[in-house]
Amino acid sequence: MKARFRSNQAGTAALEFAIISPAMIVLVFGAITAGVAFWTKNALQDTAQETARCAAIASSNCATAGSGCDSANPAICYAEQIAQQRGISQLSASNVSVNSNASYAGASFTVVTINYTVAMAGYSYTFSANASFPN
Repeated sequence: MKARFRSNQAGTAALEFAIISPAMIVLVFGAITAGVAFWTKNALQDTAQETARCAAIASSNCATAGSGCDSANPAICYAEQIAQQRGISQLSASNVSVNSNASYAGASFTVVTINYTVAMAGYSYTFSANASFPN
């Protein structure tokens, strides 16, 4: 009778799946979370670069604050608008800094810094993006 139970392999696939599946689930959701984090960081960096360029060349897109913007600085309103187009809808004016009078080696630059905090997988992450463009 013992030999019959030892040679019976029914249910081994279910047992192997039960052993491996928790690790695979963690791996898949970890990869998804990492992908969202990289996407968020990339969207913030693109937003900072576009805002720095727009403010530095004094484009008409950055000249006036749009409706619903909570900042008097039109470049910050532009950054909020671009971030929303990129899928980052919770960016507020307090997270964006625009310095139009930065200088390095005698050259004048517009520097944009964006800090954005997001909660993913039970943790809070703060992403930061910096960009500069010559005036």
